[in-house]
Amino acid sequence: MLQNGFSRRKVAVDMLQREDWLLLFIGLPGGKFYTDQVRVMKGMFLFSKEGPASVRNLYDFTPYDYGPFDTGVYRDLDKLEAQGLIRSSFLVGTNRRVFEPSSQGAERVAHLLKQAPEEAVEVLGRIKTNVTSFGFIELLRYVYNKYPEYARRSVVRP
Repeated sequence: MLQNGFSRRKVAVDMLQREDWLLLFIGLPGGKFYTDQVRVMKGMFLFSKEGPASVRNLYDFTPYDYGPFDTGVYRDLDKLEAQGLIRSSFLVGTNRRVFEPSSQGAERVAHLLKQAPEEAVEVLGRIKTNVTSFGFIELLRYVYNKYPEYARRSVVRP
C-alpha cells in the first residue's frame, strides 16, 4: 500500500498499472452511449474477468447495488483526473459522471497502445464497445446473466 492509500498492483505484462488499463478503457472508441461511471465499472469488471490471465483481478469486485463494484475504480478515476489525464462532467439533470481523456490523456493512451499487449487491448476494446452499446438495463442484464453471483445484492432486477 502506498502512502496515499492506493495499492499499486503491478500487471505482469509490460508492467502496466491498473490505472493505465482504466485510462486505455476510457480512451478507446466505444458505442453510442457515454463512458459513464456505470459503464466504466462494468467494463473494468468484465476486463478483469475476461481479459488475458495477466490482467485478471485488477480490482477486487464485490456484489453491490448495481452488480459488481469496487471503490478502487472510483479512486483510480479521481487519480487520473487529478493528474490531468481524464476529464469528467455530469450529464445534465443526472448524477452520472461521464469520462473522456484530456489532450494529455489522449497522448498517454497513444503511448500505452504501443506498449500494451495487442491481445489485451483487443479484449478491452471489445468490452468497451459492448458496454457502451447497451442501455443501462440491458447492460445490467448482460453482466448478471454472465456473472449471476454479482447480481445477488442488486437493487435492480432486469
